[in-house]
Amino acid sequence: MADQIANYLRVAYTDLVMNQADISGSILMSDCTVKDNVDGTKTSFGYMGTFNLVPKPSRHAPTPDGDLLHRLYWATLAPFHNNIMLDETDDKAAFTSPKSEYVQKGSGAIGRAWDTMIASAAIADTAYGVAGASTEDWSAYTDRNAHSHVVAAAGGVPNLSDVLKMRRIFQECDVTGPLFAWVSPQYMEAFLLITEVKSSDFNEGKVLVEGSLGYFAGFNWKVTNSLPKTGTTRSCIFGCPGVVGLAKSINKKVRIDERTDLSYAWQVYFEICGGGARRDPERVIEHSFTEV
Repeated sequence: MADQIANYLRVAYTDLVMNQADISGSILMSDCTVKDNVDGTKTSFGYMGTFNLVPKPSRHAPTPDGDLLHRLYWATLAPFHNNIMLDETDDKAAFTSPKSEYVQKGSGAIGRAWDTMIASAAIADTAYGVAGASTEDWSAYTDRNAHSHVVAAAGGVPNLSDVLKMRRIFQECDVTGPLFAWVSPQYMEAFLLITEVKSSDFNEGKVLVEGSLGYFAGFNWKVTNSLPKTGTTRSCIFGCPGVVGLAKSINKKVRIDERTDLSYAWQVYFEICGGGARRDPERVIEHSFTEV
C-alpha cells in the first residue's frame, strides 16, 4: 500500500507541474516559432529576404532572373536542470495540490529557463549557412536602410521617443502586423511614469489602474525577469512574433524518486533541453537602458 501511495504521489505531482507549466510557465514562448521533438544537438530555422518587382521595359521582354536570399540560422540545444528535496514530513499537499508552492516553484523554474533561452537567442550572435559555419555579428548588424538594431535608450532611461523610433525602423523594413515588447519590471515602472503613457488625456484606457500597458504604441507588452543584463545595462527586446526559433528536445521532464542515501527523502528532478536562434535580424531590436 505504501508503494502504491508513493507512486500515486509521484504521478500526481508530475502531472500538476506539467499542466501548470503549460498554463503559467513561459511568458515569451507564444511569440516564438517552435520546433518540438528535435533530435540531435543542432537544428536550423529558415529565413527568406525581400523580393521586389522591376519595371517591364517592353512587350515580350525577357523574363528577369530574380531570386530571394535564402538563409539557414542554427540553434544549438543544451540542457538545463535542477531538483528539490522533500522530506517525508513535508506536507503531502506539496504533491497533490495545484496551488502548492512546490508545484508553482517547479513550473516557474521551467518557464523561466525557456524564457532566458529565448531572450538570449533573440540578440545573440547567430550561426548561419548550410553548415552553420558563418556568424552574424549582432552588434555590427545594420538593416537595408543602414539602421542598427541595437538601440541605446536616450539618457539611459526608457522613453516614448525611442519606442516610436523603433516602430519606425520596423515599418521602414516593411515589418507589418503585430509586434511585441519584452521589457523588465524596472523598464515598465519608468515607462508608466511618462505623462503621455499614464495620462487619460492621451489614452482611452486607464493604464495605471492595470499597472501594465497591454497593447500600446503598436506593441503587445510583456514583463519578464529573464532578459539579458550586463552590469547595470538591461537589454529589452522589441520584435515581430516568430522572429525567434525555439527548438525543444525535452519540453519538460519531471522525475520523483526516493533517495535511500538521504533518509528516503524525495528528490524532485526537473530538466529541459533546447536552443534558440534569431530567424530574421530585421524583425528584432535590442533596446538597452540603465537599470539600478
